[in-house]
Amino acid sequence: MANYCRGITYWTTDNGPSNGLLCTSDTTNDVKVSITVDTGCALGGCCAHSNWKMRLQRYENDRWNTIGTRTGYVCSDDPSHRTFTNVLRKNAPMRVLVYFESDGQTVSSKQWVR
Repeated sequence: MANYCRGITYWTTDNGPSNGLLCTSDTTNDVKVSITVDTGCALGGCCAHSNWKMRLQRYENDRWNTIGTRTGYVCSDDPSHRTFTNVLRKNAPMRVLVYFESDGQTVSSKQWVR
């Protein structure tokens, strides 16, 4: 799989709407996920951070099944990078869902087959 990135917009409680990227890539055994955001900080520094919950999902038996979870936070000067290790290859659709606690929004990565 090549690297896939999707533009995202979410709401921070301190700064309103923020834009960013949700990127996924996979290696032989692992799936890597990165979240970067621009919170509109004037001269750098993290104006506001947003806590998130991430789910790695595989489509099997006519439904999306969560096969791994991660938690963390992201802000403009502190992107999030997570790795799901030893993810089996089953030639099935995959995706990553990220739930932002600041606004209750869930964003989805692009889907790929692994």
